[in-house]
Parts: sequence; structure tokens; C-alpha cells
Amino acid sequence: MELRNWNYRSEEPINKNISFELSALVNADSFVFGVFDHARDLKLADAKSWSELMDTDLDQLVSDVKIRKTKLGVMNSLFSIVPESEFKLSHSSIFLGHVCDLMDAEHHMIRNDYSERFQLRVIYAVEKDVIKKVQESLVSPSLSHFVYACIDSMPDTSQQAVRVVKIGDQAVILVTQGDRLILANQYTIHTDSDILYYLSLIFERLGLDREQQPVEIVGEVEKTGSLYSLLSQYYGELMIPAEPQLISTATIADHVYHPLYYISKCA
Repeated sequence: MELRNWNYRSEEPINKNISFELSALVNADSFVFGVFDHARDLKLADAKSWSELMDTDLDQLVSDVKIRKTKLGVMNSLFSIVPESEFKLSHSSIFLGHVCDLMDAEHHMIRNDYSERFQLRVIYAVEKDVIKKVQESLVSPSLSHFVYACIDSMPDTSQQAVRVVKIGDQAVILVTQGDRLILANQYTIHTDSDILYYLSLIFERLGLDREQQPVEIVGEVEKTGSLYSLLSQYYGELMIPAEPQLISTATIADHVYHPLYYISKCA
């Protein structure tokens, strides 16, 4: 996950008498976080590489804020999605067989997230060093995979829903219908055209109408940006969802808000 300048702080003074919730995206290279109040308004956000944090406790990043809960989203490609009917905890490593060459028992631990709505498990591996750093520094951290957070926050509608989430050099594309997960893939991308390519493949294989099917796109995207401009040439119902609680006009807050918001909604 490549870093960009995600530093943001609300212009309103932070009330030190109330507690806040910290949500973060983590992988082997970086720690991207946001602090939310009870109304889900983003108060501050920042991105750091682990090399920057080598000798720093993570709680020092929010030393002037009282944190009551921490929710973390692991963002990597070391995951597999399994129907609940087929899941067995003892078989977790088997379900991750396609990524076994990228992980090892000495440096990784295996976890899983359960989606009651979609009746599935997201099984994933996460670096032990990352978990240790987080557990030593942050208040009551809970952990989920980012793909699980994206899936579980999909709109509950009888119509097919398509969402594209872009974070750094990663893109997650999801298609659901009601309580049924049709597709969930994560891709490494190098240019905006890569997202167009993968999205076009998905539309073709699922027989979706480019003019009629709404496509929700969130993360590092804005209506005046190159990605939105490119996709709008091919998709007639492209939209960036608005969050009424997000008061700030800072572009950076728009970029970071939705991905961290999905993490914050995890149990």
C-alpha cells in the first residue's frame, strides 16, 4: 500500500473531555489511521510508514486525544473467502493455499472474519510484528481484513450493487445483491487504466449494463481527478457517495473517510 499525504486535522478544536474511536488500515509497510467522534465525523487522519514508527509507540500519534476503542483493517492479498457452510477452523491454512508461498508460520498468524449477513468467512494471514506493535501501543484493538469490511458494508438492496475501493496501489472491486456476494477481488494497480480493465472484465462476465448499472467508487478518487474522468467515459451511473457527517471540505478527508469508516463499522 503506497503512502500519500493523508495528513488531516479538523479545524474545530478537539474536545479532550470526550473519547473517540480510532480506525486504521495496516499492512507490512504502513499505518494509515483516522479518529472519529460519536457522529462519525473525522477529526484527524495521518499515514506513516513502519520505518517512521520504528521507535515510536502508536498511541503517541494521538496523544492529545482520548481513545476508547481501536479498530484495525488488514490490507494485503493474503486472504481467501469461504462460504460458512464449508468453513472449518482447522483447515484455515488449506484455504490459504494459493498464497502459501507469500507467508510462513514464523512471521504470520492466521485469522478469520465472519459475515452473518453473507454467511461467509474471510480467512487471512497477517504479519505477527504488525500485530505485536499494535497490541502493545493501542487501546483494545480489534482486527478485521479490509476486504471483509468492504463486503459487510455493501448496500442492502435487491438490485446488484457494484463498489470500487482504491487505496494506494490496491483496488478492491465488489458486486453484491441483497445478502449474496457475487464477486470480491483485490488487485494491484499501476495506472487508472488497470481499474478500467478489471472493471470492464467483471461487467462483461456478469453481463452488467454499463449505462444502467450504478458504480460506487470510493477511496483515493475525486470528481475532478483522472480516475473518475476515465471511468465516466465508459460508465453512465458513476458515483462517489456523500457522508453528511463529514463536515470538512478538505480533499484529504474525502479520500480517507470511507475506507476507514468501513473499518469502524466492524464488530
